[in-house]
Amino acid sequence: MTKKFLNILGNIKKYIYNNILNIISFFILCIILYIFFIVLSFDNDWLGLIISFLISFFLSNFMHNNFKYSNNIYARFIEKFLIYTITFFLIIIIFINLLSWFDLIPTAHCCSGDEGNIIDKVKDVVKVTSETNSKNEEYYNFKLSKQISGK
Repeated sequence: MTKKFLNILGNIKKYIYNNILNIISFFILCIILYIFFIVLSFDNDWLGLIISFLISFFLSNFMHNNFKYSNNIYARFIEKFLIYTITFFLIIIIFINLLSWFDLIPTAHCCSGDEGNIIDKVKDVVKVTSETNSKNEEYYNFKLSKQISGK
């Protein structure tokens, strides 16, 4: 009975010790990232490089483990997040392409001259004329109705 109890206490001690190490390592990583991002203040190009490196690392780690998730809980979470996100966006892209291939996405068409052309309605509001002065220089004269400008 006491051996079993001591064994259980030993397992609890290992569990707490492992979790404390994970929490401490997480805070150290946060401090390093804070120093790196805030104090050193680098370009966004470096941030994109770091993020793409991490994404490729986790995806290649997942593939090299014969498509099995990692044993580390943080790496497993990131791997699952990346796999599910990539799958979700691929499904959306395929779905939109299928809709466009079968013309299921409605297209807005401009009206032709017979169906109430918009130019007829604008003629009274905007007037553009071409004039020539005494030196044979051409210029445009542009007049805008006061009702559109609101002044």
